[in-house]
Amino acid sequence: MVDTIDSALRDNNTLGDPGSGDYKVKKGPLRTVLKRIEASAGIGAVAVATKTELDAITDKADNAPGFVVGDSTASNNGQYTWDDSGSAWVKVRDLPDTATILESVAGTNDVTANVATGVNPAAVSLFVLTPTNTNTGAMTLTIEGETAQDFKTYAGDDFASGAIVAGRAYLVFDTGSEYRALNDDRILPFRGAYAAPTTYSLGDLAENGGSIWYSLQDDNTGNTPSEGAYWTEFLPGVTVADGSVTTAKLADNSVTNAKLTAAHSLALSHTVADRTALKALDTARYNVAFVQGVSGGLFVWDSSDLSTEVTADTEEGVYVAPTADATGASGAWVRVIENAINVKWFGAVGDGVTDDTNAIQAALDTGLNIYIPETENGFLVSTLDLLNNQEIRGAGKWKKGLVGDGTGPVLQIGDGTGSIRSNVISRLKIENTGAECINGDFAPNLTIEGCEIRCSGAHAINLKLCYRLIVQDNYILTSGAYTALRALNNCNGGVFFKNTITGGSAGRAIQIGQSQGVRVDNNIIETSLDGIWIASTSDTGDGNCNGVTLTNNYIEQCSTPFVLSKVYTIFGLTMKSNYVGNAATTTIATRVACVQHGRIKGGSITDNAFYLDSGGSEDLLHVYLPLTSANIVDMEWQRNYVENAATNLTKLGTYASNGGANNDVGANSYYDFGDGELPNKRVFISPALKADVSTGDIEWTEIGEYNWGGEIESVEIIDAVGSLTGCNVALGDSANFQVNVSQVDISTLTFTRGKTDLTVAGNSIDTRASGYNRYKVIAGTGTGSFRIKITYRAN
Repeated sequence: MVDTIDSALRDNNTLGDPGSGDYKVKKGPLRTVLKRIEASAGIGAVAVATKTELDAITDKADNAPGFVVGDSTASNNGQYTWDDSGSAWVKVRDLPDTATILESVAGTNDVTANVATGVNPAAVSLFVLTPTNTNTGAMTLTIEGETAQDFKTYAGDDFASGAIVAGRAYLVFDTGSEYRALNDDRILPFRGAYAAPTTYSLGDLAENGGSIWYSLQDDNTGNTPSEGAYWTEFLPGVTVADGSVTTAKLADNSVTNAKLTAAHSLALSHTVADRTALKALDTARYNVAFVQGVSGGLFVWDSSDLSTEVTADTEEGVYVAPTADATGASGAWVRVIENAINVKWFGAVGDGVTDDTNAIQAALDTGLNIYIPETENGFLVSTLDLLNNQEIRGAGKWKKGLVGDGTGPVLQIGDGTGSIRSNVISRLKIENTGAECINGDFAPNLTIEGCEIRCSGAHAINLKLCYRLIVQDNYILTSGAYTALRALNNCNGGVFFKNTITGGSAGRAIQIGQSQGVRVDNNIIETSLDGIWIASTSDTGDGNCNGVTLTNNYIEQCSTPFVLSKVYTIFGLTMKSNYVGNAATTTIATRVACVQHGRIKGGSITDNAFYLDSGGSEDLLHVYLPLTSANIVDMEWQRNYVENAATNLTKLGTYASNGGANNDVGANSYYDFGDGELPNKRVFISPALKADVSTGDIEWTEIGEYNWGGEIESVEIIDAVGSLTGCNVALGDSANFQVNVSQVDISTLTFTRGKTDLTVAGNSIDTRASGYNRYKVIAGTGTGSFRIKITYRAN
């Protein structure tokens, strides 16, 4: 806003509006006005409304400026200077009105108009004319009652009828002899019928012989229109249905925007309200269409035979055949798809009440990737079947997605007879009660990531024959006596990573069986009766597992966090850097053991931290064998940090009565619960024994000292001195001292520097009962002495 005295010293915040509040005078605007007055006074300038007022002022210095800005006679307005010698005001120039809007416009072909008060038409370069009527022929224009001048096109031609349209704005330029419109309603200048003397410019149109011709050159004179260097026919042969530009339609001698729009709509898109309107579109005129509404989107016309696709797409989510040929044999509208198809395009509602099974299955049957948008109540379904290489993606892990009706699994992938491969389920929330959320049966290369899987009364994820499986970054929950994540029968190469899993107070978090090369890493297991079970049930599809890695998992509130090879064998186990925080019992009160394991051949459980029930009710390790023919071989347990264990080790099953099994474990495996003793090359050396003194049976190991027995590697007589004639030595048990070393006359052996070896007949060490692991001496006649050295392995 330009500051004036009125604005700078106004009474209210808004000039003339008492309701806007009192205005506080500001120095800035007031200073601007005063400086302007000061500057004008300094040069003697004067500004008045009329010429009469200016002429009344005669006391100015020579060349002082004056301005008339509001005289009713427009020519009087302008800039003046005082001529002291002539004692008069001399006009220097009009006020600088470069462009003005014409007012009071009237007339059809002979148009009249006025300018705003104070504007001198002679000083204006451009006029803005908005006619009130559409012309019917050649035109004139009169401004402020002056002499009428011809009003023509910018090329200097008369306007054809309808060329100037009522209500449209036109820029008008005064050439001095006529007015010309700088814009009119035509795209190209039409010069009417060809006339030989006329000179045509590049781009001019002329009619000749029933056709419209386009001039290819400037200064085109005397060249009758025909195809060649000077002319070319304009829009030849455009004879398609309504909307085309033909000679007949150019009868009014003009090519208008409206006609060109109609002609070129062949390549323009069109917006329709729904798919019914899409079917009715004229495909000769339109090949791109946008359909409004929930099931809408962008469609393009494809004229090839799409009858197969149309038949398969029963819900018209992607392929929409025209009304003229509903089979799609002559073409169809095809949806433009960027990444995935929205199930709402196929009629899915998502109100949690309407059965959306058929609509979503129709989307899946296209074989394309599908998108499940977020709705308040989710999409109610029974069972959906995925096809090969298909992704089903939701709006986010915590956004409402698919809700099962409990009659079957929400997503079924494969049927156990033929594989369905390479599917991805991502960013999708799935809920179900009474049946699985995801059931995979022969679904190789399956990936489940970034999902919330929430189930009640069934396994949440139930998988078989899903080799090269990836389950990562999911939240998985079930309740009841079921498993949250179950992978059996050759889920080889399975990776279970960074999931949060809850099996519930009666259920299990993870169950894996009869699978090879399995990794369970970086998962959080919360509130589950049982944690991670590997090869430990009699369920169909469970069995031996090979190459199992359990690392960096966190488990809390769990009755038995790890159950390994309880029924079958694990060949190759690495269990490392796991943390069990089981001190609290607020949710799962009953505790059994932190780790249970049976037959493991080649394994290690090392570098874990086990915080057990602070009440002391939880054992650290239960080991058992269900079959007498199996064993634990090359197994290592060490460097595990343990707090609050009721007992370190409890042996169950056949270990309680099978001495052979105990012996084998002690001979080839190592369990360190903090004593630091290594299982190799343990040595017993007896006190000095006299050759002529018999002994009773002497125990050389304390019963219960070892968790398991093992094997004797060697028995030696050492430190032999003097005669040993007739002295015999035996090793075994109290019932039969021939078990390990038969009664041997040691005087018959060859000694080297007081040392000789005894032959070990049987090498088992057993700690199951008293009386085992003993030796005795039967006196001879010799008076020498010796010691017995036994080298053995045991745990």
